[in-house]
Amino acid sequence: MCVKDKLQEYLWINRNIEQLENELLVIESRVMKVTPTLSDLPKMKGYNDTLAENVGKMIELQNTINKNLNKLYGLKVEIETLINKLPTREQYLVRARYMEKKTWEQIAVEMRYSWPQVHRIHSNALRILEIKS
Repeated sequence: MCVKDKLQEYLWINRNIEQLENELLVIESRVMKVTPTLSDLPKMKGYNDTLAENVGKMIELQNTINKNLNKLYGLKVEIETLINKLPTREQYLVRARYMEKKTWEQIAVEMRYSWPQVHRIHSNALRILEIKS
């Protein structure tokens, strides 16, 4: 995967992290929601087994999600480390373009550069990253 592809993946990595964290919250709320009911009725033999099975499945799912989160956090750190190798001006441009998904025009206005200058800085940043990665 080339440097530009890694940078473009950053936004999707963040979105996947958010989605997985939300899934974890839903699972945790379901686990916390499970409460025993008190009743005078005779107890079913299979009820506790089913409850234990469901909790076991939820824990498995949580572990799987946590593994995926760790992988995504690792990719995110890798990209951040890559960006930190750039000079400050190039860092700003790369973060604005790939992390904040700003348009070239927005970046040019914010940086007070012309559109072609912004593209030259971007090309230079990618060249530096290719060399340093």
